[in-house]
Amino acid sequence: MQLEEQIFSLIFSLLYGIFVMYIYDYLNVNKMAKKYKILNIIFFCINITLIYFLLCKRINNGSIHVYFILAFIVGIIIYKNFIK
Repeated sequence: MQLEEQIFSLIFSLLYGIFVMYIYDYLNVNKMAKKYKILNIIFFCINITLIYFLLCKRINNGSIHVYFILAFIVGIIIYKNFIK
């Protein structure tokens, strides 16, 4: 994988983590009834994961490295601590 692809994938993973937390907060999953909450969380996780892998396939031919996942987690932490 080229260096440009890796940098773009890291930035994409970081921004995708921020985006996922924004969508999660926008949906207000915590205010739903319990039986709908579990289903919505399951469908939300499946959809977000599929979208992430489809976009990674588009960016860098589907190559996933540990540091992309770490960048995603850092994006979630940044959203929770600084943006929210």
